[in-house]
Amino acid sequence: MTRRICPKCKGTGRQEWGHCDLVEMECGICDGYGRVIAVDGKWVGYKEKKKNLTDYEKAKELGLTNIDRWGEGVEHHPKSIRLIAFLIEHDFEDYCDYFCWKSGGDGDNGETLMYQMDAFFELMDIIDKQ
Repeated sequence: MTRRICPKCKGTGRQEWGHCDLVEMECGICDGYGRVIAVDGKWVGYKEKKKNLTDYEKAKELGLTNIDRWGEGVEHHPKSIRLIAFLIEHDFEDYCDYFCWKSGGDGDNGETLMYQMDAFFELMDIIDKQ
């Protein structure tokens, strides 16, 4: 398989602060060593051992878990919005508000859960495109 070189860091893994910490680029995603491992949401040159990664590890490698979603004003994934609305009502009606999910304010437990679900659903969107 042909090795693709990251156009930003030219394969050095060092371009600008934090660049090769698996941030998304125009061409795809750099693996931290200047090698592009995803292009248009598809894995490129993924090694055998990486096929057994958990969903969290895949999302982490793609930079989906370390986004300051609140600070950057990233909109929630539509499935996160739908799921948290279901969980809030289901928890309140059928579980005596055990988790006491709240959403809509900064720092609410439901809001934090939605950011975590956003990363998961974005990963699922990438996997579904393969």
